[in-house]
Order: sequence, then structure tokens, then C-alpha cells
Amino acid sequence: MQYNEENLIHLVAKLKMLGYTPFKSTLEGVDILIKDNEAISVIHNNVEAHFDDEVYRSCKALNGKNLTVFGGSNMEYANELFYDSLNGSELLDLSRFDSSKLCQIPDMFECCWVKHINLSGFITSEVFDMARMFRDTENLEELDLSSFDTHNVEDFRMMFDTCYAKTINLSTSFTDQSAVDMCYMFSDCKAEEIILPGFTGAKAEEMIEMFSGCQSKIIDIRNMKISKDTDIKDIFKDCLAEEIIVNDERLIAEIKRTLKNVRITRT
Repeated sequence: MQYNEENLIHLVAKLKMLGYTPFKSTLEGVDILIKDNEAISVIHNNVEAHFDDEVYRSCKALNGKNLTVFGGSNMEYANELFYDSLNGSELLDLSRFDSSKLCQIPDMFECCWVKHINLSGFITSEVFDMARMFRDTENLEELDLSSFDTHNVEDFRMMFDTCYAKTINLSTSFTDQSAVDMCYMFSDCKAEEIILPGFTGAKAEEMIEMFSGCQSKIIDIRNMKISKDTDIKDIFKDCLAEEIIVNDERLIAEIKRTLKNVRITRT
């Protein structure tokens, strides 16, 4: 959702009139306003990048509050934007955040303590780096990434490493057609199922420990056909899957070498 700067300035003024208390932000161009259990953040159009973890982390008043973010129309980088923030919070609502220009979002939610993230309408078509995006999200209960278009993403390293979400909804637009690094992508992931209909492994160079320690009962990688040059060292190390749906012979051999008591299903 796009907002011009006049709309954002008007929104901040209106929130103050409604009794929201402003809090000082560490990044010029970001407003944070709080009332009762609700918090609003407005990212103005002069903000193009974020490379540290202080904007929301440093605002301890946000802990336990539901946060809704507006604006962000000119942001290209959102590195560590919500890192180690929102301790005790139920909801981070990004449905009004304009992500259309984002190209790098590594660590965006790493160590974030929130339980639910609304990513409906989140635009990722220009993003090429999602490394560690949801790493160490211990309170997260579910993830709906059905709106994600990942055809430009090159780096998925550790994206869901130690992610505690029980359900991760990935659509066919969640693809790996540009991906070269998928190391540790689902390492120690707690999701009950990992279904990857859009993953083929076509350009993958490294898939080291991609599913190591993964606790998913079902892993569906039926469309993967990896190159003989792709590094798959320990890809299923200590994986706890009960069933892996797979057709690639090299992956099947690795499963048989590494795991016991897992059902291999070909389609």
C-alpha cells in the first residue's frame, strides 16, 4: 500500500490528536506512537535503508504492544529491521507497509519475539537476499508466506533456522529459480510440514545442512532435481522427518545414507 509524504504527515498528526504518545526513534524519518496496547510506526519517504537493529529494538515501550507499520515506500534495504524486538507482543502488522522497493531483507525478523506477523500483501518480487529472515523466532506460531514471490532470491541461507512456527504456508510463487545458497535453510525448523512445490534446485550451489535437525514430520521436495556439482553435505543430518517425498536419485541416496526409520515416497 503506497502513501505519499503528505498522507504520512497527516496520519502522524491525527494519531497525536487521538492521544497517541510519540517516542523518539533512533532513525530519522521513523515515527513511533503508542496508546494503550497499540503502537503505530510511520516510516517516511526519506528513509531508503535500514542496516542496524536499533529502531524498534531500542524502543522498549513497544514490548507487549501490537505494532502496525505504515509507509516505507522508498525503502530498498530492511536489514535487521525488527531484530530482537517486540518482546511479549502478540502482533506485528505489516499489511500497510509498502515493501515494493525492497531488495535486501536479511535478518529482518531474526530473534523477533512477536507471536504473529501479518505479511498479507508483502511484496518481495525485487528481493534477492532473504538470509536468516526468520531465524531464532522462538515465539512465532505460524507463517503465511503465500504472497511471497521469490523468483529473484539468490540467498536463502538460514532463512528458517530455529524458526518455531508450527505452520509455514509456502505457495508455488515461493521458488528457488535464482537461488544459489540454501545452506541451513530449514535447520532446526519446528514446522510440522515443509512443502516446497516451487523448488527445483536448478541453480543451487550449496545446500549444506539444509534440513539438518529439522523437526518436520513431512518434507516434500518432489520437484528437486539437483546438479552433481551441488554441495549437499549433511543435508539431512539429524533430520527427524517421518516421510520425505522426493524423486531425485542423489537426494534419495543421501537420505538412505544419513537417516533411518524415514519413509521415502516417490511420485
